[in-house]
Amino acid sequence: MAGIGELATGMAHEINQPLNTISLTIDNIIFSLENKTITETYLKTKVNKVFDNITRIKKIIDHVRTFSRDQDDFIQTSFDINSSINNCISMLSEQMDQKEIILTFKQSDDIPTIIGNIYRFEQVILNLLVNAKDAIDEKKKQSCRNFKRKIDISTNLNKKHIVIEIKDNGIGIKPEVIDKVLLPFYTTKAPGQGTGLGLSISYGIIKELGGEIDIDSKPNIGTAVFIKIPVQEQTK
Repeated sequence: MAGIGELATGMAHEINQPLNTISLTIDNIIFSLENKTITETYLKTKVNKVFDNITRIKKIIDHVRTFSRDQDDFIQTSFDINSSINNCISMLSEQMDQKEIILTFKQSDDIPTIIGNIYRFEQVILNLLVNAKDAIDEKKKQSCRNFKRKIDISTNLNKKHIVIEIKDNGIGIKPEVIDKVLLPFYTTKAPGQGTGLGLSISYGIIKELGGEIDIDSKPNIGTAVFIKIPVQEQTK
């Protein structure tokens, strides 16, 4: 799964943004006080902005904290897949920027909500995005030429299934091992760089939703991971 370091870096980046906004807002208030130009309306607006960003920080901390809890503590809830994917993108945006990876998300507006454990689902998306990032990084290390690094995510409604695609242009997976990557403890990463549990756990989580994971990969071209989740009767 996405490592503690990955989540910590992402959380630090996400918290820094509202903190910077709070700092700038307070500076503006102090400046207005010193120049005696402050008004009650202005002060209320600025204070509300500070509280909004404090709330945002609290939500970020609460969201990340959930990953350290026992997953059995979480009840099944109705959640929006597109929103969950956007949460994961936000948490990893700093790492993607550092690796100069362009990440796009083409989301369909007709995706129904599903009933499940939102945190376990987001663990799957985080894991797949980290894998895609690592595959691109590995290709960069092995290749002498520069290339446009990208990860494309999309959601679509295909008859009775929600289809999520995560596609990268990384190092790819060899044909002779692609059938093994969903098995526990199997990893294509170098020794010490992966436990081989991420994809198998992700597969188990998607199976809990009645779904499937399919992988299409070509060496040195990239990998596409397809998640198919059946539309649930109660969400139509």
